[in-house]
Amino acid sequence: MVEMGYWRRKPFTGPIVALTVRRPFPPTNRLLWLLACFTFVIYLLSGPVFLVYDGAIMYRVSESLLWHHSLRITDPFLHINEPYATYGLALPVMILPLVAVGQFLLHDGTRLLSIYQPAITAATVLVVALIAREIGLRWRTSVGVALLYGFATVAWYYSNILFSEPLVGLATALAFYSLMRFKRELSLRWLVVAGCAVALACLARTDSIALTLLPVSAYVMATVILRAVGWRERLSRGSAYGIPVAAAGVVVLAHDWIRYGSILKTGYGASGMDFSFPFLRGLYGLLLSPAAGIFVFMPVMLLSVVGFPQFLQRYRGEALLLAGLVGARLIFYASWYGWDGGESWGPRFLVPILPLLVLPIAFLPAWVRPRFSLIALGGLSLLIQLLGQLVSYYSFSIWTIRALPADLSLPSCTTCGVRSAVAMQAAKNILDFDWANAPMLDQLLILFRYGPVRRSWGFPLVALAFLLVVGAGIWLGLRLLKSIDRGNASRSELATVRGAA
Repeated sequence: MVEMGYWRRKPFTGPIVALTVRRPFPPTNRLLWLLACFTFVIYLLSGPVFLVYDGAIMYRVSESLLWHHSLRITDPFLHINEPYATYGLALPVMILPLVAVGQFLLHDGTRLLSIYQPAITAATVLVVALIAREIGLRWRTSVGVALLYGFATVAWYYSNILFSEPLVGLATALAFYSLMRFKRELSLRWLVVAGCAVALACLARTDSIALTLLPVSAYVMATVILRAVGWRERLSRGSAYGIPVAAAGVVVLAHDWIRYGSILKTGYGASGMDFSFPFLRGLYGLLLSPAAGIFVFMPVMLLSVVGFPQFLQRYRGEALLLAGLVGARLIFYASWYGWDGGESWGPRFLVPILPLLVLPIAFLPAWVRPRFSLIALGGLSLLIQLLGQLVSYYSFSIWTIRALPADLSLPSCTTCGVRSAVAMQAAKNILDFDWANAPMLDQLLILFRYGPVRRSWGFPLVALAFLLVVGAGIWLGLRLLKSIDRGNASRSELATVRGAA
């Protein structure tokens, strides 16, 4: 009888006793590669990356680092981010190779940026599948949960917008997965990975210090360090997690000192750009408003609320960590002046927690009829994301100006700096709670009148390639899942025979 494994020995007669033959990739590994490549290609086909204001500023930082070896930039749009950008260093540094190669080969540093965001989101889909497997879900369910995140949430939309939130989402999911692996294996390398992931989140966005670092560190302290036996083990665990985080902290402080001459300044806190929005109104907006409500843009997230109690019952520590990450974001941004994420579609500031929010959906109680609920709310969420792809928010947002009061005066965006940004947000706050001018209604109107307005979706060849990739991905995925099921059945039968023997 041949043992199952990565290597097997095949005896034969001759001078050599045995040959060692390497088996091909197991079906599970091939399934993970297929999942990552499939989602990456779909995101890539969905269109070029939009360089919105935040993305354009971070791109300018990359250019300045690359060609001038400096952090100084100009901000011709709002003059808020000059001479230094207020954003974190992680994204500008990560896109440096793409900017350099694009400039060298295509004479345009922005041409290859369309690779970055799809790669980040596809990697997050992969991590979601790994987390789902780690909490004991079957492969079919794990892949389903990962695809639910990838195409039934606004993650699909933000896979083509150059914001830093998707990177924070990847880092948060990776930290969550690493801590679960450490819990199972007790290997310090997973604490190092978790620390590096948290460090990446802090380098990507300053708010991650409060919204990611604090909840994750509290979990590490309660479930990892304090449960260690003896001070040596506690020190080793704390060091494995804490050293990467401390290194990132040094970089953040040095970045602030270089830009503002003080380690206590972050570039935020200008007059009007503070926590001045009514908290309860902002909380309602993040949950239920027509412009940024998470349950409006992703109705499937209602099932996450329903499944959370059972998730809490089975994985108490991880569920409390998830609750902490969600609660911190809601509390933090509900009173922020730009609570809705500014000029963006859906709840941009909640994007980093979406990879973890889909997990409780796998723990639905029987009374909600899980199959029907998933088909209904998951299908509706998928249609909403498809609408966001066919008619991009940035293709029609200027239409909303018609709904503003006639006596509302907006200052010029190129002369007033902070006052201009605050005035534009004030105008947006008028529309954010107006269901008659909900973004999705305008998108539907444009779709019915003019058809898809995203350039990439207007080409028949791109649409055909999209359909071919989807069909091939589904076919290959089903074949691999059947292969995995057969392998599991064979192992079960083998275990039964051994038990009987």
